[in-house]
Amino acid sequence: MSQFKILLISLHKIGDNLQSAASLPVLAHNHPGAQITVLSESPFDYPFRNHPNVKELVLFDRKIFPPGATESISFLAKNSHPVLQKLKEERFNLIVNRHSSQEGAAIAGFIGADEIRGYFFKEDGSGWVLDPWSRLLFSACRNRSVNPFNFVDYSINIAGPWAFRRALSLNFERGAAEKCFSEIGGAGPVVAVQVASNAERRQWGAERFGLAVGKVLSSVPDIRFAFIGTEGERKFVSGALLQIPQIYSSRVFDLSGKVSMEALPDFLQRCSFLLTNDTGPMHIAAAVNCPVIAIYAGESFLNETGPYAPDNWIVHADIDCLPCLTNVPCSRDFICKRMVTPDAVADYMISRLKNENDLRPYEGVSLYHSGTRFLKEEIRYRPLLQRAFTQNDFLRYAFYATFKEGLNGIKSDLPVLANEIMTSWSGIKSTLSGLSDYSLTFVEQFAFSKDERTNLVGIMQKNVTELRKLLS
Repeated sequence: MSQFKILLISLHKIGDNLQSAASLPVLAHNHPGAQITVLSESPFDYPFRNHPNVKELVLFDRKIFPPGATESISFLAKNSHPVLQKLKEERFNLIVNRHSSQEGAAIAGFIGADEIRGYFFKEDGSGWVLDPWSRLLFSACRNRSVNPFNFVDYSINIAGPWAFRRALSLNFERGAAEKCFSEIGGAGPVVAVQVASNAERRQWGAERFGLAVGKVLSSVPDIRFAFIGTEGERKFVSGALLQIPQIYSSRVFDLSGKVSMEALPDFLQRCSFLLTNDTGPMHIAAAVNCPVIAIYAGESFLNETGPYAPDNWIVHADIDCLPCLTNVPCSRDFICKRMVTPDAVADYMISRLKNENDLRPYEGVSLYHSGTRFLKEEIRYRPLLQRAFTQNDFLRYAFYATFKEGLNGIKSDLPVLANEIMTSWSGIKSTLSGLSDYSLTFVEQFAFSKDERTNLVGIMQKNVTELRKLLS
């Protein structure tokens, strides 16, 4: 009997690739003895290097073709790419392509397999998503405010059944950051700071980072801050450093361009925590158990891309337009960034450093904590400072239970979910009293058939009724 062959396509930045890598142990578990190949690109292939479940890591170079050409399956069929042609000849049994890019879909369709999970093009150029969890992911991207699952959970569920603990993992060389860390020297906690992000909309702002760091330096005598980032991100670090008084210069270190991708995991696991935007380094920190204080703005949404590890804090504006859409201009001048003040972030950092539980609330600012809570295998996000329960919060819980049952056949323990709600939120009864009607667009856009829709609507109505009864 020939060996079962699996191809995972992950042609994205480091954070997305870490999320995709969570599917590898699931694929190996569900297909014992399978040969797993990963198609990625340098330098963002780092999560797949020396991975115990990866038989072969193949690097893709799109630059041999004109820009955008690899997004067309007809172009790939007419113009041989040596790497893709070799993969096509492997005759894979299963291809997994979690992401929604045109390029990934064209490549998945060109290489072909007995089964493709995720987005792919057929020979006529039509786009298809057939497996249920990928269809749900695509529907969730259009219904973000009620999306109940992290992208890590989607990666795992697309890969197949998994009853064990869910986590990011990363193989890295311990000691790789010894030289960089030695530049800091001294004693006391070290906090890493990632000012930049690959999307400007997600960036809290260099000046705000600098002001927050300056306040902490004035309050915590032995704290030291190490600003990290690529050489190209040095300008953002410089903007932050301009806001920090010179009297603290001996406790502030500009390491932008000095901590390589290979050394970053080892560097972060030595730090007390990482202060960051929603970035790749945030996901690396989560993978190596470095606590995170992440500031979310723009299209960043903690339920989708929150750090997938316990005991992280996520700060964002308490505003009704979050998360926004990536390609839609902001009509409110990114008020979500201004609402999260440097004073608030500084106070949260000081509380984190001193292990204080008496957190000060700031108007218009939400603070969340990541953990397994009552669901032992999955990371969940709950308010550290109680906030008002909204209809969308309720629907996320109801959709969570509905899709777990409808797609995986796993009935959620609704009393456990109700307990999580009651210990995390305020104003629950008033919200439920106003819940006379709710949208099922999420189900409508997901369902392929009338029978599928009818089944999911029935499960949803049952869960809504039961949860409302438990919370009354």
